[in-house]
Parts: sequence; structure tokens; C-alpha cells
Amino acid sequence: MPSPNTTLWLGTEESFEAYQAAVLKLAGGMEMDADGLPSLIELQGDVAVVHATGSLIEGHAGFLRYYGVTGYADLEDAGIAAVSNPDVKAIVLSVRSNGGHVHGVQDAAALFTAIDQVKPVVTHTPSDMKSAGMWMGSSARRIFGAPTSESGSIGVLAIHAEKTKALDEAGIKVTVVRAGSSKALANPYEPLSAKAEASMQEGVDYVHGLFKAHMAERRGMSAGQIEKVGQGQVYIGQQAVDAGLIDEVGSLADAITYARGQVSRHAGSGRSLGRTVDSTKGASHNPSTPEDQNMKYTPAQIAALASGVPLADVLKMAPEGDTTGATKTAEELAAEAAAAETTRLAAEAAAAETA
Repeated sequence: MPSPNTTLWLGTEESFEAYQAAVLKLAGGMEMDADGLPSLIELQGDVAVVHATGSLIEGHAGFLRYYGVTGYADLEDAGIAAVSNPDVKAIVLSVRSNGGHVHGVQDAAALFTAIDQVKPVVTHTPSDMKSAGMWMGSSARRIFGAPTSESGSIGVLAIHAEKTKALDEAGIKVTVVRAGSSKALANPYEPLSAKAEASMQEGVDYVHGLFKAHMAERRGMSAGQIEKVGQGQVYIGQQAVDAGLIDEVGSLADAITYARGQVSRHAGSGRSLGRTVDSTKGASHNPSTPEDQNMKYTPAQIAALASGVPLADVLKMAPEGDTTGATKTAEELAAEAAAAETTRLAAEAAAAETA
């Protein structure tokens, strides 16, 4: 059995060498991760810059990372790696994206907001932070944008392409048989009916509502304020500051400096690394965590987070010195997770035998 890091090649040695040469040429000067893919993490001293670039897609992007595509699962992995690295004191999320998939963005953004309770997370965009990129970027405690950066595009898009005429000209007749009056209405083999269009509109309106609610919460906006700026408009540099979508026009170096400042401010006081606002630089639109919720993570909790324990479970862990038994340790949570996985696998095996 080959190891997970072994590449099996079905071809000649010459073709494999050509493949390797093409990959190296494609990668250029990129720094690679353990899987041989372009790394999303760039270390700037004690600050980890996590790059969210190109189209953002559900799951892992895999080989598409060579072409500038980023998976939400890739971002989650990078965030966990950064927060679990003892040499990293703060994180800057560098967003260069025009958007991407709806599926996965909520979880990835929520993870970075949670990580901000452990180590400061600051966002910077040098160019584009639109749609799903805006959703991700707003997960940080403060947002910086270059003077010509473009932010916003708070909206949702669904496209229907009808192919009936093209198929007819090609001599292909398609017959659709459905059970369930609303099953697959917006397919390319039928003209888009009024019912189908209404269903699509209902769906994008619903997700748009989730998007606006997220932005309003993260940016401290009222329903009226987010409704005004959340109709798909794009704002440049200072316009985005005026619209309340970013906090400050600045460079990546400015964002890194601010992130480091957040670490030093908290380190001296012994307080948590929860979200706070540097009043000397102006209040951020991203809301501060109330003091009574601004918990200090223990080394055990950070280790559990780094090992992949869901943050909701990490928050249930017993704090240091707690002997009440009301909350659970990392070992107990890990045991519960292992038991749940064993139960799931057994159920799948039983179902397969029945089938």
C-alpha cells in the first residue's frame, strides 16, 4: 500500500518528468503546502497572512488552486493551521475575490470569526472583495482596503440557460417526465415557466436575506442601512469606508501592523483575544464582543480547535480549575466524537448489507 504522499503514475518516466516540469512552470515561485499545492498561508514574522483568492468554491479546490481558485475547506484548514501555530500571534485574511459559491461560505466565515476570539483576525483587500469575498472578509474584527480596491456586491445571482432551440437545431428531442410538480423546474431542456422563475427568485431572495443579515450583524448596521448598500453595488476605496463596508483605506502592511497591535494590547492586560476596538484609530463597524462573553481560551481548548473539534464543542470544554463536571474536557469530546463516528460507520455498513 503506497503512502498518502506517494504519486502513482500510469505512463512512461519521460511523460512523468514532462508533467513535473509543467507543474513547476505553472507554480512559478509559489510556496507549496504538504500536499504539493500552492500554500494559502504566508508568514510575515509572527503574523500569518491567509490568502482567499479567485473564485471561492465549496469544499477543497485541489488542483484548481494552481489556477487561483480557493475552496472554503482550504480556508478553514489554513485558519486552523494558523491558530494552532504557537509562532503565529495574529492573522490577516487577504481577500482578492469577486465571489463564489453560496454553499460553504457561512461555515468558513463563522470559523474565522471564532478564530478571532483566540487570535486577532484582520482583513485586507488589495483589489476585489465582492459578494462571497465580502462575506468572508467581514468575518474579521477590522477591514482594510487599498485605495482602488472594490468591495461590496452584496447580492445573489442565479442563471438559467435554455437549450431547447439549440437542441432542436441539432435534431435532438428531449422529453421531461417528472413526479412532483416542482421537481427540477429550472432545467435547460424546457423553457423557463413563470412558476420556475418565481421559485428561483424566491431562492435568491432568501439567500440575499441571509447575506444582508450577516453583513448587518458584522458591520453593526441597521436594516435600513444594509438595505441601502446591499443591493449589489460596488464601492471603491474610501467609498467603501463611507458605505460602512470597510473600516479604513490602507495597505497590507497597515493591516499587519494593526493586527500586531491588537496582540500587544491584549497581552499586557491578560485579557482575552476577543474582538475589541482600538479607539485611537476610530471605531470599527464590526461589533465588539461584550466583555462577559469575551472568554480566554485555554491551551487545551486551542489544541482541541487545532485538532478539528468543532468550535461549538470547544466552547463547552471545562475551563482550567473547573471541577463541577458541568462542562466537558477535550478527551471527553474526542471520545464522544469517536463514538458517534463508530455508530455512523456501523449504520452505513448495516444499510449496505441490507441493500
